Amino acid sequence: GTVWAWGRNNFGQLGDGTNTDNNLPVQVSNLTGVLALPKGSSDASHMLVLRSDSTIWSWGYNAGGQLGNGTNTSSNVPVQVVGLYKIISLSMGGSHSIAMGPYGNLYLWGGNYTGTLGNGNTNDSNLPLALSVPCYMTLGAEEEVETDNLNIMPNPSSGIFKFETNWTTGMISIFNSMGEQVLEKELDATNNVIDLSDQADGIYFVNVNSGKENFSRKIILHK
Repeated sequence: GTVWAWGRNNFGQLGDGTNTDNNLPVQVSNLTGVLALPKGSSDASHMLVLRSDSTIWSWGYNAGGQLGNGTNTSSNVPVQVVGLYKIISLSMGGSHSIAMGPYGNLYLWGGNYTGTLGNGNTNDSNLPLALSVPCYMTLGAEEEVETDNLNIMPNPSSGIFKFETNWTTGMISIFNSMGEQVLEKELDATNNVIDLSDQADGIYFVNVNSGKENFSRKIILHK
């Protein structure tokens, strides 16, 4: 898809190639194939998008390096975030940006004066930094593997999935492509159904936590 924006534009945050405020929607320049927008901060003066090729593009204010393109120069047109591919979801704060990779691995960049980037210092970064804390949440499409520990059928499904696992205790959690939890239930051999019939079509991630191990699978909901 495409992106349209309106409002204040003193740092080019509308992405239309100007720095002129606009009270009507204008199309962000040279940007197609947009898959997702981040959960944004109300005081942010920059913007990110995730494209269908799993790359991230950004524009607007960049004093803290929140555009992630290796500079601290603001841009009124989209620029590509450097070195990130196979990204599945985004988030952002007032002066920093966050992306999640296919294994739940997190990358952060931008303003860091309060330690927001989580890298042990307070230095800003205009390039993405990998967060050292592992997140066992997701697998990307190309990394998905078959395992006896967690099998899900059918996949894709129109709403009802059934799972099989060797574990008898633990929790099963479902996340959407933005990293939001949409369902959580205890493992129960008598109830192995995942019902996503009330959710929107898209990619979801199933995480099983036995208390000792984690394992994740991607599922596709298509009604």
